Amino acid sequence: MDMEQLNTEFDEYGFVLLKNRISTETADLMATRIVEIMSAKPDADRLDQGMQALLDYDDLFLPLVTDPVVLELARRTLGEPFRLAEVGVRWLKPGAPGQSLHADVPLHLFPEPLPDVCFLINTIWMLNDFTRSNGATLLMPFSHHTRRRPRAGATYRHLVAAEAPLGSVVVFKGNLWHAGGANRTRDRHRIGVSVPYFAKWMDRTAGNWQTMPRRVYDRLPPLVQSMVAHKVVDD
Repeated sequence: MDMEQLNTEFDEYGFVLLKNRISTETADLMATRIVEIMSAKPDADRLDQGMQALLDYDDLFLPLVTDPVVLELARRTLGEPFRLAEVGVRWLKPGAPGQSLHADVPLHLFPEPLPDVCFLINTIWMLNDFTRSNGATLLMPFSHHTRRRPRAGATYRHLVAAEAPLGSVVVFKGNLWHAGGANRTRDRHRIGVSVPYFAKWMDRTAGNWQTMPRRVYDRLPPLVQSMVAHKVVDD
């Protein structure tokens, strides 16, 4: 993979789409495990069901944190070392509504024009085929250059849907305008795992991310431990 070309596209467009980064079998296994975990939750009847702290449940999801291409993009964008914010999941079931277009934390804390700084990059791992009809992540290319948030109530007609087969990942800058699409299908699910990374100098409380129990931290590989040491608490 040509990292220089990839980095150029990431800087200009604000996102890149990397296809088939994990195998179909691994993606299916992860999706099955997530359905098992989330189906036991009190909010299991929600059409748009979310959950944080996925690493607390299973080491199966570690490859989504340590993908070398994603980590290289994070290093080039955020500097080194950088931190892992939270590993979460959104399960959009048939009929789930879409999100409003937005930029990620901490940009809600600043007046416009927004700082010309990338505080955070996000990744959405696709554990099903992502299509526009089942709620693929929507992106507004180049919007991170505007230094402002989307206009309230505006309709943006030229959003790009991150459509790709399961096992793929879309990586985007936190100041790029984006939204989860609506699942307009009758029988197709959309399970996406979010793995954001942020610059070490950023205040970690800005995202209200969860802490990690030490028992979970102790079982992680050293690379991941180095990215989560800021959030470890004793059980």
